[in-house]
Amino acid sequence: MTPVRLHLRVIRDRGPLDTALAEGAEPNGDSRLAVRARALSSPQARRRLATTIGDLIEAAEQPPDAFGLHGPHPPLERESILVARPELQELAARLAAPHPIPVQAIALTALLVWDAGSPVYTLRDDATVIGWTLAAVDAAAAAA
Repeated sequence: MTPVRLHLRVIRDRGPLDTALAEGAEPNGDSRLAVRARALSSPQARRRLATTIGDLIEAAEQPPDAFGLHGPHPPLERESILVARPELQELAARLAAPHPIPVQAIALTALLVWDAGSPVYTLRDDATVIGWTLAAVDAAAAAA
C-alpha cells in the first residue's frame, strides 16, 4: 500500500483506530494503528487535545442560554464536565507537558473530547465523564 493510500485509510478509519488504541491495542503489528498512534502522540495533537479540554470546561461554565436561542451552543453534559473539572485539568496538563504519555491515554482522551457519542456530549448509562477521564489519567500516569 502506498503511503498516501495508507494515510487516507487512517483518516477514514480514525474512529475505530482510536477505539482500538484506547482499548490497549499495540500499534506495532498494524501499519494503520502505527500511523494513527504517531499522529495522536505528536506534540501538536496533544496540544489540540489539551486545548479542547479547556474549551469544553469553559463552555460548560457558560449558562445554557449563553449562545442565544439559535446560537452555536455545543450539546454538552455540563454538570458531568464540571464535576470532572479537576481531573480534566490534570489530564490537559499531562497532555501539554513534554513528557511521554502512553498512546492508550491519548486515544482515550481523543474519544472523550472528539467523539459525539462520548459522555461529554451524550448522557450514557455505561460511561461517565469522570470515569473516562480517570481512566485516561491512570493510563497517562503509567508512563510516569
